[in-house]
Amino acid sequence: MSRAAAARLGRALLYAIPLAVFVWLYWFALRAWFQQDDFAWLALRSEVHSFGDLLGALFEPRAQGTIRPWSERLFFLLLYDRYGLDHRPFHIAVALTQCANLLLLQSIVRRITGSRLAAVASACVWLAGVGLATPLSWLSTYNQILCAFFLLAAFRLLLLYLDTGRRRWWWAQCAVFVLGFGALEVNVVYPALAAAWCWLAARPQLRRTLWLFSGSALYVFANFHFAPKPTSGVYARHWDFSIVPTYFSYWRAALAAEPIAARTEWPLWVWNASAALLGAAGLAFLVWAWRRGDRLAAFGLVWFTVALAPLLPLRDHFSLYYLAVPSLGLAFIAASAAALSRRSGWGGIALCSAFLAFHLYLAIPFNRATTVWHFERGLRIRSLVEGLERAHELHPGRVIALAGIDSE
Repeated sequence: MSRAAAARLGRALLYAIPLAVFVWLYWFALRAWFQQDDFAWLALRSEVHSFGDLLGALFEPRAQGTIRPWSERLFFLLLYDRYGLDHRPFHIAVALTQCANLLLLQSIVRRITGSRLAAVASACVWLAGVGLATPLSWLSTYNQILCAFFLLAAFRLLLLYLDTGRRRWWWAQCAVFVLGFGALEVNVVYPALAAAWCWLAARPQLRRTLWLFSGSALYVFANFHFAPKPTSGVYARHWDFSIVPTYFSYWRAALAAEPIAARTEWPLWVWNASAALLGAAGLAFLVWAWRRGDRLAAFGLVWFTVALAPLLPLRDHFSLYYLAVPSLGLAFIAASAAALSRRSGWGGIALCSAFLAFHLYLAIPFNRATTVWHFERGLRIRSLVEGLERAHELHPGRVIALAGIDSE
């Protein structure tokens, strides 16, 4: 094997590491059956009998006033129409999207840091984060995975434009940005992310990114006008000081996960202390990296905060899967740490590895417990649905009464 071929093989193996981690960590998630809101989206197919019905199914506000034609409506309509209640094609679509996300993330980090190690570290840290456990298990939250794809793809196209100056990359970025609104409302933050990166690393291009805000403003106006949001209940928005403690609660969960059954013997203060330790270390690293001229770590903090901002008013609906997109910010910070530690000798490598290992030690068991829980609940629901289906075949036209069904 030539030296060039060996180098290509080495690069391919490095990029394959996160994909292998993905399969290992989410093996149960990718086999979970339909549950909860999935059945509402599956039922959409029974409403579509004409092109007008299809447009209504895709764009009418549903589920707390949301309009997500790609990640919820089209996703379930197409796959259910072709495969029925076979959950495997749904999970294959989710897995392929996530693989694309991992490759995009690694490409972005490699371009910014020039380090393959940093690219691999960023992908592995994001995979282990608590935010991905539910979106990769529960099909109704595919919107988080698809939103991450649109944001990462748009940002990668922005970097291509900054590198080459070719306008086609700029307009391709704009097209991806607009399409992202069909995945999730969080897509509205992309102009802030683009502007933040240009302010940090490409100041002459900052003014150009300001035009992107007009797209977000138009979307926000249309969304609130045509899809009014709930004013009561858990989805009501609270624009008050509660946003601050909610923000720090999400930080605590992102850094130190949550108490789980395997570690319930740990008192709560251990989790709080772990989050405080990791947070203090991260803040110290941000200051140190900034003084070293690194801007990726600061951008990671901005990404986490900006991507989480639209969700902070949902004070009464604190959900860890809301961290799926914001936790990309932690991945960027981890990438910066991996890249800088290599230049700081063995001491820097050891310190960086220790903190990353501690974070993974807290996060991975939570991920595994969450995915196994979704998988096992899916088995119970599948038994119930298929049992009812068989009972209906044996006793057509008869009323079927159920007893002993718990609320879950």
